[in-house]
Amino acid sequence: MTETKLHKLVNYDCGSLIRKKPRGHKRLNYKLGHLNSKGYLKCQLDGKEYLVHRLVWLYHYGELPPIIDHINGVKDDNRIENLRAVDSTTNATNRLTDKGGKIGTRLTPSGTYIAYTKVKGVYKHIGSYPTEQQAITARRDYVTKLGYTDRMYKEI
Repeated sequence: MTETKLHKLVNYDCGSLIRKKPRGHKRLNYKLGHLNSKGYLKCQLDGKEYLVHRLVWLYHYGELPPIIDHINGVKDDNRIENLRAVDSTTNATNRLTDKGGKIGTRLTPSGTYIAYTKVKGVYKHIGSYPTEQQAITARRDYVTKLGYTDRMYKEI
């Protein structure tokens, strides 16, 4: 898909792509996309399937970076201001939660909480804290200084 072809087929409106021409039983001016099993909107254009957030990026910038991140973590929020091109390290660090609900904190056998993160493939110990909330806060502050968002933390 090219930027020129995309502009011929759709309009952009507040995170949605709107088809300009009717297709089969679909009416004119309908929003493209349905949720896939991973929670992203996907659509079909010219016989090929695309993730809508990638087409939104192409529509605005005329290129497709390898990885596009949803800044607020909402996979179907495809407003251009919520999308950014990132590398795989940033994308992995910026995921929502691990299976335990928190990233980068763990309870030690002594009852304290360790805060840690992984930077460029190397684990970094941030510190030990008496409460889980203090460990979460310390890690949040640390990764924010590195330029990552803090969306991966659940409120306690």
